[in-house]
Amino acid sequence: QTGDCLKTQEDSGTRILGIGPTIACFGDRHSTLSQTTMAGLFNSPLVTLAHKSLNFRTQRHDVLASNIANIDTPGYKAEDLVFEKALNKALHADKPGPLQTTNARHLDGNQTPSLNLVEAKRINSATPFVKFNGNTVDLDKEMAKLAENQMMYTAAIRMLQHQFRLMKTAVSEG
Repeated sequence: QTGDCLKTQEDSGTRILGIGPTIACFGDRHSTLSQTTMAGLFNSPLVTLAHKSLNFRTQRHDVLASNIANIDTPGYKAEDLVFEKALNKALHADKPGPLQTTNARHLDGNQTPSLNLVEAKRINSATPFVKFNGNTVDLDKEMAKLAENQMMYTAAIRMLQHQFRLMKTAVSEG
């Protein structure tokens, strides 16, 4: 054992057995990453965006499934979950606001919450056709929304997988 890194000898070199404060050992050379560096890898705006989007897509799926399940419930009002505009606005919150600042504590007029603080908003779905029993669920619309939501969920998963593949490539080839 050297430092905090466990080693074993294999044919031509050293292999990692454990991870502690030292991330990798190669002979007498040790590579370390601080917790803030590791946190920075997983708290990038793109990863945070994908994480928030996946959470919202899951919540929206539940809302849309509830609408479909209540298609015959008298007086049921179809609902939806909206979050795309809020996520987009928060993603571009890094851009300076319209006011010039001379101190870090000054406000720049940018009224945008950070990406971590974005919340989805539950709304009543607008539909021009209300059934005689007061139910506002339109099965065709709800199924189309469900399909769109599933495709967007899959796209967010693929984006996250791509980001992790890039990180893996950087670590293994860097």
